[in-house]
Amino acid sequence: MGNKIKMFVSDMDGTLLGADFAISGENIEAIRRLECAGIEFVIATGRIYSDAYSICHKSKINPYIICNNGACIFNKQQEQVYGRWLPNEGLAEIIEFMEGHKICYAISTSKEYYMASNWEALLDEEAGRLEKRG
Repeated sequence: MGNKIKMFVSDMDGTLLGADFAISGENIEAIRRLECAGIEFVIATGRIYSDAYSICHKSKINPYIICNNGACIFNKQQEQVYGRWLPNEGLAEIIEFMEGHKICYAISTSKEYYMASNWEALLDEEAGRLEKRG
């Protein structure tokens, strides 16, 4: 007997989602076939949980979700079963450093993003600096 596949993990952006940021009917059908075969379908994404869950919920799929670039894992009951985070102490200094060096940043919880109010301008500046380097 060969090894049986037990889990199928998929990214969202550029993989599972179409240009409309939705899961296509074809992909939903493939997920259903995996589930019928006893294979656990799991999402792994850089998105925050509330974004990933909302997309899955609209498509009527209920996977485990690994989110925030691996910092959090949620089960099918929407309970966080794993989480890593930065302590609040020192966070203000990190933000001050990023803003002082004009570095685009985003800080997230599983439900919200926090970013510089001028993030688009900062991102354009960073892209310009990278272009000059190389």
